[in-house]
Amino acid sequence: MRLKTGRERRFDFQNQISTGSPEAKWMLGMLLELGDRLFDQVEHLPHEVLNAAPPGSYLTASRIILHVIQSEIRRLRLVTELEEQSYFPLVADAASENFETLQTEAIDSVEILKRHLAFRRRVFTSCCSDVGFLDEPVNDPSLPDRRAVLGHLIWHWSFHSGHIGAVTLEMGYEYNWTSAAKARSEPD
Repeated sequence: MRLKTGRERRFDFQNQISTGSPEAKWMLGMLLELGDRLFDQVEHLPHEVLNAAPPGSYLTASRIILHVIQSEIRRLRLVTELEEQSYFPLVADAASENFETLQTEAIDSVEILKRHLAFRRRVFTSCCSDVGFLDEPVNDPSLPDRRAVLGHLIWHWSFHSGHIGAVTLEMGYEYNWTSAAKARSEPD
C-alpha cells in the first residue's frame, strides 16, 4: 500500500474570497477548498491508476474527475455566463449517461482538473461579490436559486471525493488527510 500524507485540512473558508456576503464567502470558500483537496488527493497518482477500475466496477478516478468537472460547468452556467475554455469539450462526454463507457486513457484528467480549479476560482471571485448573489433564482426545476446550486456543488465534490478515495485505495493508493492548527476565527 502506498500512502500519501495530504495537505492540511482548512476550515477558515471565508478568507479564500475577499468580497461578498459572509454566507456566500463561506460557501464559495468551502467549494474552493474541496477542489484543492481533490487535486491534492489525485495529483501524485500514476496515469494507469487514474484510469483503472476495481474488479466489477466501472468507476475510475479519471472518470469521476471529469464527471465532477462536467457537472460543475453545467451548474456554473446557471449562475453566470461562462467564457468557453479549451478543456470543456474534453469533459463534455462525462455526462451521467456516458459515464460507464467514458474513455479516459488518452486524457490527462489531473491537468484538466488543475486548469478547471484555476478557472473556477476566477469565476467565483468575479461573479459572487454582490450581497444578494445567493438569493438570485436560476433556471432549473430542481435548484431554485444560486444558494441551492452552490449547495449541490459542495455536496457533489464531497460525495465524489469519497468515490475517488475508495477507487484508488482498491488500486493500492491510500490518502491520509492531515489536520491544521485551528484558525483564530474558528470556534472551539
